[in-house]
Parts: sequence; structure tokens; C-alpha cells
Amino acid sequence: MNVYVSSPLQGKGQLDPMLRTRLALTAVAAVAAGAVATPIALAHDGTRVQNLVLGVGADETSANFNWSAPGLQQEYLQIAPTTTFDGTEFPVDAATTIPAERGGLTIREARYPRTAEISGLEENTAYVYRAGSERSGWSAPYTFTTGTFGDEWEFSFFGDPQIGASQMAMSSARVDDGGSWERTAAAIGERHPDSSLWLSAGDQVDFFLDGQIQQHEYSLFFTPDELRENRFAANRGNHDVSKAYSEAFNLPNSTATGIQPHNYFFEHNNVLFVALDSNTITSGELEAQKDFLRSTVENHGADKDWIVVTYHHSTYSQAYHQTDRIVQDYRHNGMVDLISELGVDVVLAGHDHIHTRSHLMVGNTPQVPEGETGPGDVLTPADNEVLYLTGTSSTGSKYYDFAVAEGRSYEEYPEITTMEQSDAAGLTAEHTAYWIQDRTPDFTQIQVSPETMVLTTYNVADGSVVDQVTLDTSAQ
Repeated sequence: MNVYVSSPLQGKGQLDPMLRTRLALTAVAAVAAGAVATPIALAHDGTRVQNLVLGVGADETSANFNWSAPGLQQEYLQIAPTTTFDGTEFPVDAATTIPAERGGLTIREARYPRTAEISGLEENTAYVYRAGSERSGWSAPYTFTTGTFGDEWEFSFFGDPQIGASQMAMSSARVDDGGSWERTAAAIGERHPDSSLWLSAGDQVDFFLDGQIQQHEYSLFFTPDELRENRFAANRGNHDVSKAYSEAFNLPNSTATGIQPHNYFFEHNNVLFVALDSNTITSGELEAQKDFLRSTVENHGADKDWIVVTYHHSTYSQAYHQTDRIVQDYRHNGMVDLISELGVDVVLAGHDHIHTRSHLMVGNTPQVPEGETGPGDVLTPADNEVLYLTGTSSTGSKYYDFAVAEGRSYEEYPEITTMEQSDAAGLTAEHTAYWIQDRTPDFTQIQVSPETMVLTTYNVADGSVVDQVTLDTSAQ
């Protein structure tokens, strides 16, 4: 058992003492390894187009694209139905050509981010696209399929990839994390090819200061082609708080730039997704975030079967981050009350690197059923009851031990790895319906229909089911 007290300095732009120490050691290690002075390898396909990613758009008929390239030349996105593509020559005559917007110079790299958006995509249609220009060269062609625009579909959710976290800033660890992330992306893509979109809980990378180390970690994150073949939405984690996050992702319905809070939303079929930047630290920012959530749900959620809120810092977990100040603020300063009031169905989060599923929650109060809870639960929520799911690491780069929290203090129990053990010891949190720490990467596949949402968490390595819960709203 390890006993700790959380530092009050855990917010945007503020570092706790352990983090300051880690950062200092990281910088020393990076300099010793030559990481700062060595040119980085960026995710690209032999052209000057780098870190190309296919993002979600404002709705299912649209997509947002992001990439980077050196120079000030005008760049473009070209996209066409795959029926016009012979597999060799890009179908320029059949393509829609969209001029890209150019952002500011990327810190420490002579590259500029580019963004482009496409709307009017058709249902169950495959498209081929490329990015770049005649002057700087074009990316390889990539394809994606829009899938159904109906009310029965599925999407994929995963916790922190956090590439580089497995051994501070040593380059071998970043490569190992990158390889693990490629295996996870391949597993999701191969086992669930009908996913309409992918959603990350945040912390795509580990090093949270702008520079070559972070750029290298982002490059490893963007390596899998699955990020160019599936529409992708990324939360902003506490390791994503630098300017690079806004340069790497083209977020729908967001005007945030630089290190501003990046709240955004999008609609997909019968679901409204609202992504909140939980790196908020001031009461004013928290109130503005609640206003954003309320107005978004009121203006865009009325005709939806489901409302999904997602943010990085897990509100209800079984590891030590449940003591973080922003978590306590969400619990006790009105955010979880608002989430219930607005009729949100599910909250998807990460940050604590331990799989945890809550009971249905009304505000901060768990609705504890009679009997045991665990994989296979079928829940019939009332309008104000919310399920909170914390995703564990999707790469294995970092895990946290089971912890018992009391306010800002906590005790860790590394020897407890299952809910059976914590139940036997009387240590399971009141809010927890199921948790497990098996220290293996997982992801969650979420199947949507008008009256049910099934969340199944799988082990990446062997595809075994880690947890499953069904929400059934037919009685509402």
C-alpha cells in the first residue's frame, strides 16, 4: 500500500512537483541521447506531405483533413469516388479539388499545418483522396468508406496511446510505443472494418512541450494508415496541451487555436458527440465550458437518440487521478449535475490508464443496483442517469495501480488487480460497477441502435472480451 496526497498544482500550464522532476530528467535524457539536435522522422509516404489524418466532420456527410508540409505554397485536398480510380493513376478529372488553409509555422520545424474540409459525402460510398500540390508533391492516395447514415452503426473508442510514456524520453521507448500503437490500430481496423469513426480519449503523445521530441512522438502516432482510412476524433489530454495539438487536428465546430481550451462537437447519424477540454483550471473557464455543453445539447441534441460526452480526465475511475483538481471540480462544481440534467447518456474518458465502468450516475450519486455487477450488465437508465467509462491504455505505454481516494488524498494497492479482490477487501469505490487492471492494451467497440447502445471492451492482443455493458432505453 502506498499513501499519497495530490498536489494542488495540476492544471493547464501548471506542473506538480513529481512532473517537474520528470520533465527535468526527460530533458537531460533527451540532450544526452541527442534527441533535441537530431532531425526527426515524420510520418509520410515519401513526399513532403506529413502527418496526414482523416478527421471527423461536422456530421456524417463531411470530413476534416489535416497535414503539414514545408513552404508557403498553396496546397490542396483532392477527393473522388473510388469508382473513378483504377488503382494507379489518381482520377484528377473526376476529383473535387479543395484549397487548403495554411496555419502558422510549426515550432522548431520549418513546416506549416494545412487544413481542408469536404461536405456532401454520400452514404455507403468509398472515396479516394490525396493531399499536397504539384509543386511540393502529392501524398499517396488513401481510401475510406462513409458507411451507413442510418440509426444502426458502430464506432471505436480507446484510451491514451501516450506514445513515449513507457520510459520517459528515451528514443527506444518511443519506438516501442509506436509499434504497439500500430498493432492496436491494425487490430481495430481488421476486427471492426465497419466502424464509422474512431474516438481517442486523449494523450496521443507523452512529451507535452513543443519541440522535436514531441513532434517525433506525433509522427509515430500518425504512422498507421488506419488514421487515413477511418474518420478520427481526438480529445485533448494533459499531455496534448501544447500548440502542437491544434496544428495536428482539424476539429469541427471549434474556433480554438494555440493553447486555448479546445471544446468541439459533431453529429453522426443519431448521436451527438460533445468533446470537452478538461484541462480547464479557472472557475470562469469551467462556467464557459458548461455553457458550451448546455447550448450544444439544446441546439443539436433534441433529435438524437443518444448524447455522448467525451473528455480526457476520467470523473469516476479506480486509479489515483480521481483525486485531480479538475476531476473534483467536475464532481462538486456542477459539471456532473449538468451532464445528468441535459440527459447525456454516456461519458467516455481516459487519463487513469485503468479500465473502470461506473454505475449509472445521477449527478455525483451512484445508482447502485442490488446484487453483483460486472461484464454482461444490462442497464435501463432513466433520463438523468449517466454511464461513465474510463478506457485503459491502448498501447501499454503506462498503467496505474488500483487506488482508494478520499478527497485529494489516495492510497495505492499494487497487489489488488481485480474487482473481486477490491470487493473482498471492502475497497471498491461506491461509484464503480466494474474495473480491472490486467496491464494489457484494450479498446472498446460501441454498437448503436435507436434504443440500445452496447459497449464491448476487447483485449488488443487476443480479442477476448474484457467487459461489456448494454444500455437499453426502450422503457424511457
